[in-house]
Amino acid sequence: DLQAEDMTPWLDTALDPAALRWVQTSGSTGGRLRVAFSGADLAYLRAGYLSDLLALGLRPTDRIGYCRVGPFVSHPAERFGIGVGIHIPTTATLDEQVDRLQQAEPTFLIGFPNVLLSLAEELTRRGLRVPVRRVLLGGETTTPQARVMLAEVFGGTLGEVYSCVEAFTIARSCPRGRLHLRSADVLVEVLRDDGTVSATGEGEILVTRLHGTAMPLLRYQLGDRVRIGDIGCDCSTYRTPVV
Repeated sequence: DLQAEDMTPWLDTALDPAALRWVQTSGSTGGRLRVAFSGADLAYLRAGYLSDLLALGLRPTDRIGYCRVGPFVSHPAERFGIGVGIHIPTTATLDEQVDRLQQAEPTFLIGFPNVLLSLAEELTRRGLRVPVRRVLLGGETTTPQARVMLAEVFGGTLGEVYSCVEAFTIARSCPRGRLHLRSADVLVEVLRDDGTVSATGEGEILVTRLHGTAMPLLRYQLGDRVRIGDIGCDCSTYRTPVV
């Protein structure tokens, strides 16, 4: 039962629990879990996250606006103007978030769709625009209407990642806007409604993380419902299944 508070039975017994980093999930699927990471896990997570950003158009000189609860730890390269991160706290009032966004003038904006949509709606109400090069969405599904508004207000190319604390990045978007599985990092299967498990089709997603040393997860039931296609994409960027 992964909903249990004590997650130590799921740890690799060869590792010292005191040396691990514990992170709590958001609980968006009904329960908050404590997930352990080793130093190797965190290094792989950071590398994978950077790979996602670069694949979605990040430039070294971009000013990255993170719309999230807490800030990231500053990277030493930021002092040289490389990958400068700007925290836009979502715990602040909407007025404060809009003011911070305007002052920061990010060129690469990252956040949950509902957060960015609230900012876009308020900017529209004020008759304002905050142009950026790229907008990266994650954590939630996005409606076509929301995508249209985000594109109008921020003007940047929209990208998307499907990820979670437990399994890192599961899929990321291609230039056609389709989500492709990160097959080198996770094994994804579908638990169909009839109880069978398949690599394609519609049902509950099962995730096996291929690069997790502290807390290996096999066929982990994330709680999301997905549809995985059995045909490719004409984007010529990725040759992996489409979510």
